Amino acid sequence: VYLMRRIDANTLAQVQYRYGFAWVDENSFLSTQIAELVLSHVWRKAGTTSLSADVVWTDLRFRFADTPDAVLCPGALVPCGPNGLREDRERNRDGVSFGAGVSHSYPVAVPTGLAELVKQMELVGGYRFRYLDSEGDEWKHFGHVFNAGIEVELPMSFRASTHVSYEYRDFDNPSTYPDFEMADVAYVLSGSDRLEHEVTFTAEVEKDLTNQLSVSARWAYLNNKSNRRVYDYTRHVVGAYLNFRFD
Repeated sequence: VYLMRRIDANTLAQVQYRYGFAWVDENSFLSTQIAELVLSHVWRKAGTTSLSADVVWTDLRFRFADTPDAVLCPGALVPCGPNGLREDRERNRDGVSFGAGVSHSYPVAVPTGLAELVKQMELVGGYRFRYLDSEGDEWKHFGHVFNAGIEVELPMSFRASTHVSYEYRDFDNPSTYPDFEMADVAYVLSGSDRLEHEVTFTAEVEKDLTNQLSVSARWAYLNNKSNRRVYDYTRHVVGAYLNFRFD
């Protein structure tokens, strides 16, 4: 749901609200609400600049189990955690995220020699700040996201784009996850605050079928580096999509 208002010939304000709900099998999994304010201005020659602010409410519908305390470790068949640590509470990701950012898109003049191959080219980039105030200390953090990309209009109603982003996440507390676990042994947690660096890259090719219908193929790559092994991973997503625009 959104409301737009034109402030002047080159400036547009928009307020929008989004709600999402997800299931895994037949069980509720995730509920989200997003409220966002965006102010966009089109410059005469320098492209379009957008300022945004948002609030995100997240409610995960599953709960983590509490790891047995070290005092119960002798004879246990599972790893044990520090005495008194409630992992089920500390790992609760529910909470409110506050964000603000700036983005800019800049049209690039296509060289004469490429005019038959490239109809239009645009550079995009921006910065976003956010803070997640989660109910569990595991997820409280500040985030700084930098992104850049290029979007190209091609002949025969084709479009191609690539985007890359880097996010630095500075957590308020150490993680409740150890690097190593052994049955019948109480694991030791690091005293250093959790810290992460995430790099993402996406590439997409899209073809218009009608004014509102298109098909696309997309590859997305994510590499998350963390000082806790459980959060250190890479991910590839390859997909084909059928897109419908209501505008």
